[in-house]
Amino acid sequence: VLANAAMGALGRLGFPACMPVLLDLLSDPRLAEPAASAIERITGQAVPRGAPPKPSPSLSEDELDLWEPTPPPDVPAAHDWWKANEAKFDLNKRRQAGVCVSDDPLGPVFELLPLAIRHDVYLRQRALVGDTPNWELETWSWWQKSPCW
Repeated sequence: VLANAAMGALGRLGFPACMPVLLDLLSDPRLAEPAASAIERITGQAVPRGAPPKPSPSLSEDELDLWEPTPPPDVPAAHDWWKANEAKFDLNKRRQAGVCVSDDPLGPVFELLPLAIRHDVYLRQRALVGDTPNWELETWSWWQKSPCW
């Protein structure tokens, strides 16, 4: 359980310098999915996957209808992808969804981030920089003026 939380924390931290560790953890069946999620959060790219596992012959017809296996990560392909793309990532700058959020996290890059990641980036900035504008209040007033209401 702690290892899963640690993988999530590495993804939220967003330093590409963590990638060698995360890539190595793709080989561990217990940590492969949390490591893949952290890699995807940092790079913005889906981890290459292998073929999905075959269903167990003991599954009933109803269970087969609901069975949606997750293909395991393709570890060699993930390593190859990182070797080919590592130069695009500054190892000392934070990345979220492949976007650098170290220089100006609430600037133009903020709109490029998925909503869940925006929330984390914004809250981190509010905690670190005291004069960060209150985004919730500012956007709420904009929504109140919106003719869509």
